[in-house]
Amino acid sequence: MSWTCHGSSHSEMIDALRTKGQIRSTAVHDAMLQTDRQHYYYFAPDHVGPTAAERVQSSSSSPGAYRDQPQPIGYNATISAPHMHAMQLEILKDYLGPGKRGLDIGSGSGYITACMARMVGPTGRVVGIDHVPELVKMSIDNVNRDDAKLISTGIVELICGTLHSPPVLRHALTSHLPLSGDGRQGSPKHAPFDAIHVGAAAPRLPPALTEQLAPGASIHARESDEIDPRER
Repeated sequence: MSWTCHGSSHSEMIDALRTKGQIRSTAVHDAMLQTDRQHYYYFAPDHVGPTAAERVQSSSSSPGAYRDQPQPIGYNATISAPHMHAMQLEILKDYLGPGKRGLDIGSGSGYITACMARMVGPTGRVVGIDHVPELVKMSIDNVNRDDAKLISTGIVELICGTLHSPPVLRHALTSHLPLSGDGRQGSPKHAPFDAIHVGAAAPRLPPALTEQLAPGASIHARESDEIDPRER
């Protein structure tokens, strides 16, 4: 039962997702329970990002974080509905066990990246890539607010895929961000990956991504134009 898994708190939302069959496995349940959505949600107009004050207000008091619906986080991006997060993680759960390596293309708010990191544990690694520098910085702040050790210990790495932008603009936007290539090219230096999640709809999978899969690995990409291609 999609779109109905609301809660007045994080735990209530997780309980609703499990009761209504969106969360079916212990691995996904535990990962989402450890990753409080309020750290990754800020209501913001689509064309801009939230101010620092808006982030604090939204993350500390807004019940919208636990609504089962996508929410705008600025820069024409959204954080996906909780049931969509649960569905994506359930699809990839068998490939995200302890010590595995994951790649999240279109990492946006960083929520799915953090959940994947909890599933691979301290001996695994998850790389998140987004082409919007402001979202990458926001996602780093989000993960650090949630659990700074995910980044400081190297379990999570969030990088900006803007190498194809003009050099001057790229430097201005990403002077304090780690750079990688276009997200469609994956992250060869971190490959091979046991699981790749592609958050944007695409008519076909870029060959570079399939080439970075480990033997027996899985890639999940949404191919329907009916799904917002900027949901994260």
